Amino acid sequence: MKHERQVALLKQAFEHIDANTTPMWDSLYWNPAERYTCPDHFRLEMAGLFGGKVPLLAGFSPDLPTPGSWFTCELPGAPLFLTRAADGSVKAFLNICRHRGSRLVGFELDAEGHFLQHRGQSHSAFTCPYHAWTYNTGGKLIRHANDMNGFNQLQGKIDSGEFNLIDVACLETEGMLLVRPQGKEPIDAQRDTFGMHSRMGEFGFGNFHFYQEVFWDFAANWKLLIETFMEGYHIAALHRNTLAPKFRCYPVIYECFGPHALFPLTRKSITEQRDRPESEWSVLKHASTVFSVSPHAVLNIPMDGHMELWDFQPLDVGRTRARVRFYIPRPVQSEAEEARWIKSWKVSTEVISGEDFTQQQNIQINLATGRIPGVVFGQNEPLLSHYHRELGKLTGVPDAQLP
Repeated sequence: MKHERQVALLKQAFEHIDANTTPMWDSLYWNPAERYTCPDHFRLEMAGLFGGKVPLLAGFSPDLPTPGSWFTCELPGAPLFLTRAADGSVKAFLNICRHRGSRLVGFELDAEGHFLQHRGQSHSAFTCPYHAWTYNTGGKLIRHANDMNGFNQLQGKIDSGEFNLIDVACLETEGMLLVRPQGKEPIDAQRDTFGMHSRMGEFGFGNFHFYQEVFWDFAANWKLLIETFMEGYHIAALHRNTLAPKFRCYPVIYECFGPHALFPLTRKSITEQRDRPESEWSVLKHASTVFSVSPHAVLNIPMDGHMELWDFQPLDVGRTRARVRFYIPRPVQSEAEEARWIKSWKVSTEVISGEDFTQQQNIQINLATGRIPGVVFGQNEPLLSHYHRELGKLTGVPDAQLP
């Protein structure tokens, strides 16, 4: 992040700390329980948010370090994989073989039916595990051997590309990998990210290195899991033994970019900088910098310089698969560095999954009883109100009136 931007954010924070205030939303925000529990509303969200209207953050350039590298990206109605082609460009395809519909990459299943492999390296081609139909890294069908000439009647269509992999719009910009899961409209970075891509580009994400990832399934609506990243109000209570000793609940300093937002979650040590010249001020050393990338992803950049991409795949109205990817500034070069990143990994994943996401499952159970009509966001929780208002614009569902 540019230094002048960090200084501006810190000045805002210091003003609010001195006044014992925080930026406030213009009113309370009411969210009916059905927004988390109603199957019909869930279907509206899947169509409006994941149906191609907006591009989605699929990952970062470090997910595809070399030509032939690939990773899967599971979106509602669009099982995708992204790969780096021989010319260095990034392609996104439906992870569906054109012969019999098999998953093309990452097809191994564990005993519970979960896919085991989510990334890998292919030297020049992708071969379907079912009948060995083979595609090059540009998605072209190049071989369907041992078929006893059984597809001769299709050869003209095959030659014209009708049986190539189905591609989707994809863009690599500022280290971000964006996809549009439906339709062919190209992605325009400035327009479609509302300028957020340039702000994220200040961090140099393309220079990071993938470290590791993990998946979990949670019995909670996907939005509940995202909400935990959007306010600091809960830190003093929910995280009283983990984060609260070091982090502040307030002030909530933020910037919005259309439906997206930037939110530095500040540590208590942030006020120590007042004794230093502005040239030495730093948000990054005294805050976890959080980007909310609507509708389904959160990027967290803690003080030690790694970054975490949390994304959420809605499986059903009350069931979500969470994926967290961990990226580091350079490849591990010593046992001490390995120990450092393992510690950071455990702190982040254990606190968020064990405390935040467990709490959201608790809320889902209660909302599903139908005994309360909804939940209310205080004016001191502005990013929650902003997030849900923007979702409503895309789904055609207006703000609900406070009862």
